[in-house]
Order: sequence, then structure tokens, then C-alpha cells
Amino acid sequence: MIRCMTSLCLASALAICMAPIAASAGDAIAKKRAWLENRDNAGFVIAVAHFPCQLKRITQVQSGTVTNGSGRTIPGHSFLEYTYEWKSAVDDMSYQTTLTYFFDDQDDFYSLKTDRTTATLQPFVAAELIVGLVSEAFENNEDNGGKHLGQAFVNVLRNEKDVKKAMEILLDTQI
Repeated sequence: MIRCMTSLCLASALAICMAPIAASAGDAIAKKRAWLENRDNAGFVIAVAHFPCQLKRITQVQSGTVTNGSGRTIPGHSFLEYTYEWKSAVDDMSYQTTLTYFFDDQDDFYSLKTDRTTATLQPFVAAELIVGLVSEAFENNEDNGGKHLGQAFVNVLRNEKDVKKAMEILLDTQI
């Protein structure tokens, strides 16, 4: 459930970030490539997939049309596949993860697939654990009569971009 939520959160974030990229069919894929290959964007994607890590390099593997389970082309659907080379902040080792991004016939992003990784932990596992702990803290707070923990946590992250302070808000309700 949490894995699905984390993947859905990343997919939603990517869809929102890529929404303004709508253009003519020829320009659409080029703009999506530009967004995905931007170092800051690529760093964000791989950091969510393998928290905590640092992007070393991103390489486009392939692109093409999407086929269904019967091998038939789905009209207008396309994909972009990238390999991310990254360094783990946990064990200081380098790894590779390949992700595929899928786009519909309106050139809108709709899905993210992990193709392979050399890491021991599969993508999104650490992020899922964090989301699970935070969700549990929110639920415990609400069960104990608290109402504003979630909003306070989000506000600190959004407005102050202070992860330590956000964690202190969570800990204040737990210990």
C-alpha cells in the first residue's frame, strides 16, 4: 500500500511538473527529454527512488512506442527510458537504476516503471518507509485528538524547507 502511495506520489509530482510541457507532437518528446535530462530534475527523481543518494549521471537508453500485452502498438503512446548512475549516501557505493516514463496519446505522463537496479534495495523502499512512519505519526496524532500535525508538518517543509524542524514537529507528538 505504502509502495503504491510513494510511486503514485512520484508519478503525480512528475505529471504536475510535466503538465506545462504540452506542445506539438514533435516538440512534446523533446521537451520531456529536456525536463528529464535536466540535472536538478534527474537528481530529484533518483533521490526519491533511492533516498539518500546523489546523482552522478543520467543516460537515455531508448525511446519508442508502447505495446500492449499482445504486442500491439497502443496508438499515440510513447516511452522514454533512462539509466541513472548514483552514489548512495548510506554505503558510499555507486549504483545504476533504469526507469521508464510512459506518455499517452495526448503526450501526458501517466506511469513510471522500474526496469532494473544494481542496488540491494529496490527503488522507493526508503521513501516508502519514511512515508509510512510519517503517515503513522499523523494517524496516531489524530487518534489522540490532535488535528493540525499534518498541516504543520507540510507548512514547515513547504515554507521553510526545514526537514529537521518538520521532524521535530513529528517527534514532539510522539515522545
